[in-house]
Amino acid sequence: MKKIGMILGLLALIVVLLGAIGGVWAYYKFLYTKPLTQTELAELTPDWSVVTHGNWSPWVTEADGSQTWNPAASFNAWLATVPEEDKAWPVMVRVKEKYTESVLASKYLGTRPNDEARWELIRDELGTPQSDEILSALKDAFAKPVLGCVLSTNYGPYEHAAIVEFDDEFEPGPLNFDPASNYALMDIMQGWLGMHRSFTNFLESKAAYELEQGNVEEFVEIVVVLMRSSDLCLEYPTLIGQLVEVSIENVGLELIGWAIENHQDQLTEDHLQRFDIAISEIEKFELRWQGEALMFHDTIRRLMNSNGVLVGGTGSAINGGASFGDPVSLQDGGLHASSQRTLLVYNSMLQALSDISRIPWDTSLMGGEEIYESQKASLSHLGDLFLGILGPATDSSSKRFRQIIQQATGLRVGIAVNRHRLRHGRFPDSLDSIDTDLMVFNPIDVFTDEHLFYVLTESGPVVYSVSDDRVDNGGVQLWTSRKYDKLVNHGEGLAVIEVDVYRMVFPEWYDEIDAHALFGPHSDREQGDWVLFPIPENDPRPLDNFDWDENGELFIEED
Repeated sequence: MKKIGMILGLLALIVVLLGAIGGVWAYYKFLYTKPLTQTELAELTPDWSVVTHGNWSPWVTEADGSQTWNPAASFNAWLATVPEEDKAWPVMVRVKEKYTESVLASKYLGTRPNDEARWELIRDELGTPQSDEILSALKDAFAKPVLGCVLSTNYGPYEHAAIVEFDDEFEPGPLNFDPASNYALMDIMQGWLGMHRSFTNFLESKAAYELEQGNVEEFVEIVVVLMRSSDLCLEYPTLIGQLVEVSIENVGLELIGWAIENHQDQLTEDHLQRFDIAISEIEKFELRWQGEALMFHDTIRRLMNSNGVLVGGTGSAINGGASFGDPVSLQDGGLHASSQRTLLVYNSMLQALSDISRIPWDTSLMGGEEIYESQKASLSHLGDLFLGILGPATDSSSKRFRQIIQQATGLRVGIAVNRHRLRHGRFPDSLDSIDTDLMVFNPIDVFTDEHLFYVLTESGPVVYSVSDDRVDNGGVQLWTSRKYDKLVNHGEGLAVIEVDVYRMVFPEWYDEIDAHALFGPHSDREQGDWVLFPIPENDPRPLDNFDWDENGELFIEED
């Protein structure tokens, strides 16, 4: 009996020890985070002035001198001091609501004449007085120095007023906006981005229409206004805002390339120079990663307890759609290590995104995802979870930023070539023979760090990058095809045929080592170049959009 008791006591001791070991393991696995070093603490807080330009701050100083983390209220308080005549947003929302039933309602905006089927559906509307009124209002809006949209989770005052004035079918109710509210930045409605992008579609088609009508000066002015307006996306520079900025600039590049290719004889030296000046701003692109960091810092502060420790309960706001609670207002140095290290790793991911977005492209640098993987072990369980859910696809964004910079450089070379033609009566034989004042930039190829390639063909000049395979293929662009179903009437009734639509293949971003392995002597991968000028035109998609109904009858929908 005594022996049995000893055995039971020993087993109990083992259970206690295993429990203690398990508790220690769980603590280090899920709760413990290694404290930050003094060097790491110094890197914890980004330079918020890059976002705020000294106009506002993430912190609000209260009457008693204490500071509360409240970036939305701080931003809104600054915006209230900006003169109304300096704000673009009041004009933009009035245009949207006032002209809802006009050409702005057409889903074919953004079409140029090379897409004949869709162009025919909007061309006449682009020449109406109402279209001219919209253009005039947008020119006025995009000349303003400040966007002027409040940070809110609902309609702001300008949107609300425009809906009340122009929308007879929708009742928005009373204005539900408190400029002093501590709105979670993750919940902020960034409606200005979608509206701005939709106006860009109008400007693209309107510009093309004016050039087709012979109004070259109007075309050039619209393009310059469109390109300049992209700066308004950066008033609160989140990553999505900068991607929209790039999208708008890309429309400008395509418009300029289309004009040079199809209306070359209408463009003067002055027109081309104005284009070059507008495009040169794209080459100066610098990711303002601190804006995205601010949103993440704000979110993490709403996912911790009052002691600055990351906690799991409030994480339901991320997946469940609930609003975030109030943030913790401890200074960064007073937060728990679990929160600090999560913020630090995210800062590093965004900084890497900025570094690898530049041209020349430094392929030796780690990408954001690579940094995340290398730092996962240093994060708490919740820190890792939140970074996995909230962290953006940083590396794909960096590729898009490098792409637009390279496209801008290539088009600038194309402009220089055409300015040389106007000056000397013929295209240059090589880039080295272009007058130095026409090409005051480095025509760099992102894949080689050498100059872009230039050939003069029977159909005109071609500017290209050797692309991801790093092999000069003489300016031969790679294409891919996608099949679409098209409805046709062949004389005996309706029939469905397959149509091949050819689209340009953009390069993959392989570094030199991977490229050598993928495109080596025994590789069967198709090779080609990245043509930057003239900008390759994708085939238009077929206009038809149809399906079969439940009775097997053809059901045609509007595209």
